[in-house]
Amino acid sequence: MILPTFTEKEFEKEFFEDLKNVLRYMEYKKRKFQKAIRSANHFPIKTKFIEYSSPMKNTWNVQLQCDSKKSEPTIKIILLHSDKKGKRCATLATKINNRPIMVQYLAHFFERYKERKNIQLFGVDLIQHYFNVTDGSGSNMKPSNGKYGSNYDIASETSEGIELGTATHIGLLIKTFITHEMAKGNQVEEFEKLKEIRLINQ
Repeated sequence: MILPTFTEKEFEKEFFEDLKNVLRYMEYKKRKFQKAIRSANHFPIKTKFIEYSSPMKNTWNVQLQCDSKKSEPTIKIILLHSDKKGKRCATLATKINNRPIMVQYLAHFFERYKERKNIQLFGVDLIQHYFNVTDGSGSNMKPSNGKYGSNYDIASETSEGIELGTATHIGLLIKTFITHEMAKGNQVEEFEKLKEIRLINQ
């Protein structure tokens, strides 16, 4: 069970240990989803987020999506937890250097997303909404400007806007959100290039 007192390393260990339980559970759900794929006339199709309470007493949200009858279903996996600032989550990114990467989203990120997109949702509903409407991203990592106290800053362009954060020794930490319209100076060209990457990879 995720505890507020966990160190980064303890959190990472808990995440990847419990992820094994989630993936076993999703194999069962994937077999049921195959029936919906075979009978579907329009794509993409996706499930609603399914809440899964693991044997390690963590709460996960999972969602299956398929883009065509011939493609393999993809899975969105989100570990939900809270700290004194509100509801936050962790998810799994595409492998970097052949290693799976954990991505943590702070409560502050979702507060800024809600505020800047004028979304009237809260807590888990807000988190589910964000991951339901965003599919993929184009990302760029570069040496830090020192603002967040990290060696590397990361920017990820999504259909909703821009995720801004840092790279840590256990993964990525997404701290805040800005809309496309808030981009300034060199950011405009940078985020356009990231959008091109996102669209190519979709």
